[in-house]
Amino acid sequence: MKPVIGVPMDLIHDIDCIMSGGLPDMMIADTPMETIDGIRAGGGMAVGLPLVWGEEQAMEVCRRIDGLVVPVGQDLSPEASGVPVNGHSGVFCVRKDRSDIYYIKAMKALDKPVLGLCRGMQLMNAAAGGSMIKHLPDILDESEVHSSPVVPTDYILHQVWIEEHTQLALVYGTKEPVDVNSFHHMAIEKPGEGYLVAARSRDGVIEAIEDESGKRIGVQWHPECLFKEREEHRKLFERFVELAREGMK
Repeated sequence: MKPVIGVPMDLIHDIDCIMSGGLPDMMIADTPMETIDGIRAGGGMAVGLPLVWGEEQAMEVCRRIDGLVVPVGQDLSPEASGVPVNGHSGVFCVRKDRSDIYYIKAMKALDKPVLGLCRGMQLMNAAAGGSMIKHLPDILDESEVHSSPVVPTDYILHQVWIEEHTQLALVYGTKEPVDVNSFHHMAIEKPGEGYLVAARSRDGVIEAIEDESGKRIGVQWHPECLFKEREEHRKLFERFVELAREGMK
């Protein structure tokens, strides 16, 4: 039996009736197909999860899944990130952030695996009390590009170096840097309680975190956009699904 991997869905206010079939002012829940495809490629069964309004609802859902992938998305809200709104702030959704954090905390309480992708990693860190850098270009030179609005989602922007003795080291190895795409302007400043740095870019930016059990993993890049052409990123989904399968025994 395939492990069931939950994916919290995005919340979209469909003002222009583009997705609702003409019905005005609907709230639409969806998630990127790339995330679904990555889970399938790893051997899991992906299911979309609705917004929840509290810890009890999240626990009820999480008891029925074997793993959680927190997908990409908008900026973190000030409530989640601790970063006040500023001139570089993008669109954010407080309701979505709260719901995803409920899911992340429920999975930790149940000791089930979580994989955070870009925003998902940042939310995992926020849920554990970690701190954020509000805008990387304010503190870095231009030697390393972490985001570009004009490149395809599978375009390699820089490399990351994986730390030894981590779950990611089992996937990617540590002898050579890993080519990654990148679409973020915020970054983790200090890992939250129980998390360790699992990868950095050349300029020292934290690019991945793991908890001490190795069951909760976050990456700042987008393996869901790379796994079809790059085997090393497919192996990340395979390893995550295997962690979920181990919990089914």
